Amino acid sequence: MGLTVVASVEPSRLNDLRGLLEEIGRDPAGNPHVPFGQVDGVHYARLLLLEPTNDLSGRAIPAELIFMADFDAPLDAGLEDLFRVGEKGLVRLMSHCAGFPAAADRAACKAYFLNHVTRDAAYYVNTVGLDASPELRSGDPASVRGRLASWVAMSPELRWALERPSAPDLGWRVRELIHLLMIPLNVCGSEIHLNSTLASAWASGGA
Repeated sequence: MGLTVVASVEPSRLNDLRGLLEEIGRDPAGNPHVPFGQVDGVHYARLLLLEPTNDLSGRAIPAELIFMADFDAPLDAGLEDLFRVGEKGLVRLMSHCAGFPAAADRAACKAYFLNHVTRDAAYYVNTVGLDASPELRSGDPASVRGRLASWVAMSPELRWALERPSAPDLGWRVRELIHLLMIPLNVCGSEIHLNSTLASAWASGGA
């Protein structure tokens, strides 16, 4: 389940927000503010700052803080776990935004989140039923790949993915070789035709 939150940033708080985002970005999974690696069922999470700018008419567009995440369903459970792990960090982040209530607690911050949700214009759905299990999210890439391969091998409907694909047949390789050899000939022929056209145009102009 996807979630996108967009909120305008108070201009006076912009520099402080930049510093906080930079600190979070040094260790997205384990930073002391919002350690995304400790949130159950999160497939990805991202914080993005859109800097202030002007539109084509010259009108000012304020800076915006964007939070994007994808959770295992149901969304309410993922959002609740996000606030369980990073309540103080989220309150501090959103305190830089316009209209955020002073001295807000978890409930007020969550309400602010939900009031600034942006509807997705398009949404990608991958394998339904495959959750972000801790076994697949922990460990080095090689071990995660090994566990995925083992999981595929134990799934009869997916076992074909471990088979080595057959090499292209001889006819396909011959056609590709001919195509490769024809490219420089076509380019050379185009250059000759262009040179002839330019020569004819120059001769006509000279006459």
